[in-house]
Amino acid sequence: MQRANYDAGYTPMPPAQLVGSAQDPDLAKQYGQMVGDELLAVGIGIDIAPVLDVNDNPTNPVIGALGRSFGTTPELVEQSALPFIAGLHAAGLMTAGKHFPGHGSTTTDSHNALPFVDKNREALDAVDIAPFRAAIETGIDMIMPAHVVYPALDPSELPATLSEPILTGLLRGELGFTGVIITDDLGMEGIMQIAPPEESGVRAILAGADMLTCVRMTTAGSCQPEMIEQLHDGLMTAATDGRLPMARIDESVRRILALKTQYNAGRATGDDLDTVQSPEHFRIIAAIYEAVADRREQEAIS
Repeated sequence: MQRANYDAGYTPMPPAQLVGSAQDPDLAKQYGQMVGDELLAVGIGIDIAPVLDVNDNPTNPVIGALGRSFGTTPELVEQSALPFIAGLHAAGLMTAGKHFPGHGSTTTDSHNALPFVDKNREALDAVDIAPFRAAIETGIDMIMPAHVVYPALDPSELPATLSEPILTGLLRGELGFTGVIITDDLGMEGIMQIAPPEESGVRAILAGADMLTCVRMTTAGSCQPEMIEQLHDGLMTAATDGRLPMARIDESVRRILALKTQYNAGRATGDDLDTVQSPEHFRIIAAIYEAVADRREQEAIS
């Protein structure tokens, strides 16, 4: 077998939008397993994917414009996202669907500001929440909430990341999700305008989150370690003064350990590096492009 050119990185992956355009569940599953195989080969045990957002707003600057959604309807998203999850699982990878309860209809990028979604509960259930409900039934491992406000779900107008009615009431209570809730980047402007990391981290855990993410980058492209320190200090203070009860911390720790045990998370051995940029993976990529081209040709004829 030809050795991969590791200096060039992973196999070049098409965006979810293109995979969804193929409307081929089997190819979507192969795509998911390919992603999972390459990540696991280098010791990465989770893909914070798939994006389960329904791209029902053509002007969305962060989901649709970047090709991150599998489709413009919940049915199209589920058609590709659920097999993609199955493919990641087949590779032995944990999965994390995002951005609950849906970032697809926003007109604002939560990296830069706090978006609002003004749909009523019925519309949210029918479109935005539907793929998450299906993914939970499929067995998705983790879910990432959005730094987005949904007044119909939480009249206090807290973003989902900090909303107990959304994370604990809706996601855990109504939808029955028992897996791990992991936040989006707490350094994004959409959440920073509500609270800094030392406060938003505590509030996210109290709302129902289990794991926190803070990877804010400077304009020069380097990480801001002071944010991680602020986040850590805020959690330690809240745990010490009793604001963050030990029972709540233990609850999250049990979920995280159970998931790591289930997947036998550990270091890469290096034995499977040949899977990276393998001929089979390039064949899958080519098949996706061919399927999309065939579908577009058929649509043009009809």
